[in-house]
Amino acid sequence: MSLPVVEQNLFFLRQGADLLGRLDDHSYSQPTSDRPRAAGIGPHFRHCLDFYRSFLRDLESGRIDYDLRDRQPELETSVFDAMATVENIMAGISSIDETQAQREIHVHHDEVPGEEPLTSWQRSTVARELRFLASHTVHHYALIAHLAREHGIEPGEEFGVAPATLEFWATQKSH
Repeated sequence: MSLPVVEQNLFFLRQGADLLGRLDDHSYSQPTSDRPRAAGIGPHFRHCLDFYRSFLRDLESGRIDYDLRDRQPELETSVFDAMATVENIMAGISSIDETQAQREIHVHHDEVPGEEPLTSWQRSTVARELRFLASHTVHHYALIAHLAREHGIEPGEEFGVAPATLEFWATQKSH
């Protein structure tokens, strides 16, 4: 059995794959609101994938730079490419074990202008970064859920909802 934090990330990635399986390239790539510069589903999804890809790319070195993202435009427009990337990410995340999860690493994200380069790197652990990735993903999934509904696609009641909220809802139903 894999680690709970690994399973949580896989849960969110499976949710994304399920939604991708119900989208076509047009609904995936087009903005849905009356604001032409507003990001559609694809850019939000690509953004989440970028963070996972940065994590996996840099994991072995122990220095994860989330600011150095590939931002591949095809991941914003092609459901097929996004789905293939999700599958690759799931394979990489699945391989993380307890020993690796506890490993100390350094991360770089949202550099502050004027900050000394050495202080912009923070200590963390693999498990802590997996928690960050799950939180970051569910945040963007909440936005994606809204956009999908604007396209007439129901992503599911639990899509884009934090695990703590899901637990709270479950306790409310049992009362």
